[in-house]
Amino acid sequence: ERVLGSDQRFGEFDLRIVTYDPWNATALATQLQNTTTVSDDLVKEGEAILLTFTKVRGEAFERTIKVANDLSARMGGDLTDAIRKVGVALQDPERGLRGLRTAGVIFSDSQKDVIKNLVETGQQAKAQDIILSALEKRYRGTAEAARNTLGGALAGLKNAFGDLFEGDGDNSGPIKAINELSKVLQDPALKAGISALISGLAQIA
Repeated sequence: ERVLGSDQRFGEFDLRIVTYDPWNATALATQLQNTTTVSDDLVKEGEAILLTFTKVRGEAFERTIKVANDLSARMGGDLTDAIRKVGVALQDPERGLRGLRTAGVIFSDSQKDVIKNLVETGQQAKAQDIILSALEKRYRGTAEAARNTLGGALAGLKNAFGDLFEGDGDNSGPIKAINELSKVLQDPALKAGISALISGLAQIA
């Protein structure tokens, strides 16, 4: 059985060591696609990567996906790269915290000492909470804010179109309709009309 369904891209994982519900993984991917600029497929790819970090489980798993999405939106990087960066910090804080410096998250010496002590005393979850809380404080909401821009809205539309054509059905009809719509949108007369409308609205505002 596969953690994220039958998609071979996500590889094989042993469900006995995974405490993150596969249904929740799919639901989270859908949620992030609907509210940010990433596609659900990219989120699922990131979830599969995070599953390789064996110490990141439970609540920390979902928080990591979300904060990595915010981090990538702020830094302009790829979601999967951000997930790896945060995953390393949670799996091996002593090594991973150095990597987070490039994301602008710098922990004080006292914080590092607390995190190190928690890890050494078997309190990995508490150490992870400190790290995730610091990232959330700095970046939470960044990905959703990016969605509420023109570029973000267009990215969301692109993702929605991608979902529309998933599957093995006959897409010849929709493809033809979209091609016809593209021709209409390229009509110089339509462009001039939209430009005039926008200018008129701007003057009213």
